[in-house]
Amino acid sequence: MSSPVPITGSPHMTTVTGRVVRDGDGLFVDVPRRSACQSCGKESGCDMSLLSGLAGGGSMRMNVHEGVPEPGSTVVLGCPQNGLLKAAFIAYAPPALGLVLGAVVMALNGSGEGVQALGALGGLIVGLMLTRVAAAKTRLPAMRILKMRILKE
Repeated sequence: MSSPVPITGSPHMTTVTGRVVRDGDGLFVDVPRRSACQSCGKESGCDMSLLSGLAGGGSMRMNVHEGVPEPGSTVVLGCPQNGLLKAAFIAYAPPALGLVLGAVVMALNGSGEGVQALGALGGLIVGLMLTRVAAAKTRLPAMRILKMRILKE
């Protein structure tokens, strides 16, 4: 059973702990998913914990490209914090702006609410396409292995 995943941050680096696993011919770092609800003690009285349960637990898997740790090793992965901010901006800004601008343009044209909603949907779709193009063209920093330790079973 894996322990909770500590996510810590320094002024310049955000880190997460994972376990190295072998799957077929490759090695992967298995990082359990963690929602904001796990940091709050009020799970029983909050509907957000129900929504996070619907999204499923599980874990994320990242390919191991460096250091070639042995399966079962615990590794600390790190990513520069500005890279995470850049990725979040690329992921969220174009769709949100497209959604709002699509609705505003239709409202300024004097369209009804239904057409405004379709304009918002069209803007969202264009924003999602822009996000895909921007993510493909932007070089974002990769997660790197910062520390490696072998757990004694």
